[in-house]
Amino acid sequence: MRIMIRFLAGGLAAVLLCTQICTADIQISCPSDFSGCGLEFANPDFSGWATASDDSDSNLTIAYFDYDDQHYCTHIIHRTWVAKNSSGDSATCLQMVRIMEPPTEITCPPDVRIGCNESSHPDNTGYPYPWSGYMDHEEQGPCPQEHIIRRIWVNDHGCCGPSTMCWQTISICGCSRHGDCNDDGAINSPDVVYMINYVLRLVGQPPLSDPQCPVINRGDFDCDGLLTMLDLVKMVNYVYRFPAPGPCDPCQ
Repeated sequence: MRIMIRFLAGGLAAVLLCTQICTADIQISCPSDFSGCGLEFANPDFSGWATASDDSDSNLTIAYFDYDDQHYCTHIIHRTWVAKNSSGDSATCLQMVRIMEPPTEITCPPDVRIGCNESSHPDNTGYPYPWSGYMDHEEQGPCPQEHIIRRIWVNDHGCCGPSTMCWQTISICGCSRHGDCNDDGAINSPDVVYMINYVLRLVGQPPLSDPQCPVINRGDFDCDGLLTMLDLVKMVNYVYRFPAPGPCDPCQ
């Protein structure tokens, strides 16, 4: 009976001794918790590597396992670091890595040219992907009967970093001056005044009075300060458009 008790006691001491030697010698140290903007920063080269040591075994391997708890564009990564020696004994520690995604690059729709009777809404001129909004800036085109919309598309669907942008150019042919000589959007009697003024100025006579337009534009339909063949095109377009609008003439 005494022998059995001694044997059991010795065995228990051996187990306790093995536990101390097999586990206590591996020391692992996790890197500090980390936050970054961009998925590339989840790499341990940026977020840090764990270190480990074992007084009785220098042949240690260190690995990690990730659990990604993603919420929209934020990743909460639970990173478990494991150090293991050649005997199969191991030690672990936990690191928290918080990574936010910036807005992705935006690709604009192609530049387009539309007529004055066409809509410049993106349903007609195209959408980019991805996008969150846009802003328009209008300016005069390269010829009098044209104007241009510079459309700035923006994507701010991200959790960090600046918004991404791209630019689209929408050229609009100024059909309102093709027969609509006073540029009021309608074919009406003031347009006839413009036609008469063209003829009067062409033969050297003073133009009729028209308070809606400066003198330089009475008969000078393209507003270039001259009576040219292009002005005659505008007159012809008036006849052509009445009662229905005609096509845009090309920029000169």
